[in-house]
Amino acid sequence: MPASSTPERLYFGTIKEGVEPPNLIEVQLNSYVDFLQKDVPASKRKISGLQAVFKEVFPIESYDEK
Repeated sequence: MPASSTPERLYFGTIKEGVEPPNLIEVQLNSYVDFLQKDVPASKRKISGLQAVFKEVFPIESYDEK
């Protein structure tokens, strides 16, 4: 068998067309925008993403409450 030939593929499915792949750059950018909530006023932000981290960490309190 010559090195340039490829084996024949057998197709057993019923759907002939493939699935369109998602735009992964757009998915990543949308996730980043949701994480930052940059254009949302602080009083209207959901408790998720970066806002959730800030709510969990701040204000910083000492263990002995001083």
